[in-house]
Amino acid sequence: MKDEHAWSEWSESGWLEVYPFFLKNTDTIEKISIEAGKQILVKASVSNSVYGDDNTKTDLLNGIVKVKISGYKTSPFGKSGQFGGQELLDSGSTIIDVPLYNGIAEIPLILTVAGSQTIYYEVIDMKESLRELNVQVLPSEIQKLLFLQEPKVFKTKEQLFIPHPIILVTDMFGNPIYDASVEAFINSGEGELTGTVSLTSNKEGIIEFTNLKLLNSSFTDVSIIFKTKVNQVILISPNIKLEGDEEQVNLE
Repeated sequence: MKDEHAWSEWSESGWLEVYPFFLKNTDTIEKISIEAGKQILVKASVSNSVYGDDNTKTDLLNGIVKVKISGYKTSPFGKSGQFGGQELLDSGSTIIDVPLYNGIAEIPLILTVAGSQTIYYEVIDMKESLRELNVQVLPSEIQKLLFLQEPKVFKTKEQLFIPHPIILVTDMFGNPIYDASVEAFINSGEGELTGTVSLTSNKEGIIEFTNLKLLNSSFTDVSIIFKTKVNQVILISPNIKLEGDEEQVNLE
């Protein structure tokens, strides 16, 4: 928002010199932490050199300005967030119209991709208006369990699930969740799971049940249910075939 008319060309018709402008944070925030999907306010003030009809200078601006946000991480799973109520574009930058009241703009910002993000925002055509905001986006609560590798067969002699179950723990936006506890139970069929039946996810949100075994099973298919200790989110395997001698398996 820059009027290209020089002050010497100002006349009673109302040309205003609105240059230079300065955009600043009203709150000095270098880095903040938010939960994915939660809203924060990007609060900014605009001071300028605007002269009214009475030739007096004001430091407040009212009206609509275009604000560009960039630097945010785009989500491979869907929406990356919102800025001023508008969905963030996959191109990596989004421009919105923002109303100013007495030189103040409060713009709601929602981010969905977990991790460290450096956000840049600026008023279009305003000199020296680019500002930086460092945001640490934390995953929201556990929402999903997904198979990265489904068990298909249980080898009764070797006491192995082939392949062994690998599970991904995420929030509703697909962000992996670290240190989430998941336990395995028999869902259908006969038998008891032994070995390592409860594990926690690594930093990538992954759990590998490499030491999961089946005790005292008859020669029938089984299904396993995986359940988080927090929120009780569940994941059920397809039926797993048992292969080996048709005799009862006892690990004791």
